[in-house]
Amino acid sequence: MLVLVLVLSGCRTVVQSVELSIPTLEAFQPALMPENLIAEPQTSKDLLHNSATWEFWGYEWQDYALGLEKYIRNTKIIVGVPP
Repeated sequence: MLVLVLVLSGCRTVVQSVELSIPTLEAFQPALMPENLIAEPQTSKDLLHNSATWEFWGYEWQDYALGLEKYIRNTKIIVGVPP
């Protein structure tokens, strides 16, 4: 039969350092202006194209903003900051 005895001699305070690295969401940020707009629309088709482009660009920003809010909430929970 083998018995292992561990003897600790002395005490020492260990300082723990926690480094929190939070990634940014800049990679997911939509363009600041919609792309593929017709600069000088001539027909109703051109206007409809620009209108739809603006609409979907707005949805991209809405999704980004909602995702960013969720990211901030989750980060606060992880770090322990009250809401």
